[in-house]
Amino acid sequence: MGQQIALQCAMHGYDVTVYELSSDVLRDATAKVRAYAEGLVDKKRLTPSTSGEAPSRITFTSKRTNNSNNSISTRACSASKPERASTPIQIRPTSARAF
Repeated sequence: MGQQIALQCAMHGYDVTVYELSSDVLRDATAKVRAYAEGLVDKKRLTPSTSGEAPSRITFTSKRTNNSNNSISTRACSASKPERASTPIQIRPTSARAF
């Protein structure tokens, strides 16, 4: 489900980072997103050009941070609780104003 949400955001021009603990999921994620995008083209819900561009806006990672503050900078977040979370994930807003 998270990969499809990531694709929807990327289709609308957002750069997306998907955080995943499982190396097995990370290994297959890009291919699954591309296959899902191709399926949307077949259903005429996505243009072929967007199908090629959108997945390139998605980065898959197992790193917990992306800056020197040891936090993840984000404008929006969709999260699901891992079944075996060994450490909590902290999300700090980058600014106080709403977008």
